Amino acid sequence: MKSPRAPHSPLFPPLFCWLPLQLLPLIFAAARVKLWAHFPATGESFALSELLVVQFIASSLLLPFLFQSRQTTIALILSSIPMILLAAFLASATASQCALAILHLTLWLAALGVWRKVANQLNLELPAVALLTTLNLSGIVLTYFAAESGNPHISSPFLIPLLCALQTPPTSLHLSLLPSLTILTTGLLALRVTLSTSLIH
Repeated sequence: MKSPRAPHSPLFPPLFCWLPLQLLPLIFAAARVKLWAHFPATGESFALSELLVVQFIASSLLLPFLFQSRQTTIALILSSIPMILLAAFLASATASQCALAILHLTLWLAALGVWRKVANQLNLELPAVALLTTLNLSGIVLTYFAAESGNPHISSPFLIPLLCALQTPPTSLHLSLLPSLTILTTGLLALRVTLSTSLIH
């Protein structure tokens, strides 16, 4: 009698998508591809920032596909760490900058993993994708205008997780982590409520 086949693991398709996405900004940085008008000659110095932008935006856009389970979320976080280390090497970033980047991304990906489960329970995955992507894209737009105008105050982090991750050094570590921590905490509370509601019904 044949033993039943194990269910197909959702771990590998998300990883096969996630890893090449992270390689692209590293290749661009190493090749010193100019991304804006006043791009410096030492383009690799932006490797860590470019990687964080891609990680935050891509994870928001691909929320339903990437965050299929708790194991997938953990795998995404762990697979991102070597990429951040490589980007930090290219950018000649300090150990503290590298550690902060890992912390910011870990909190963000953990928050997305929680909110994906909440959105799935409520059939609101597409609105969640739109909201989270818009949140970080607004940070990209502000950063671009700041770079073009030479006015750093335009890209003040406020409550945008991506801008807080890009801010080096942070004005306050606790404040810089606040947006991602808030999203993670509210996600955990929302998940508890949705699970309690489903148990009642």
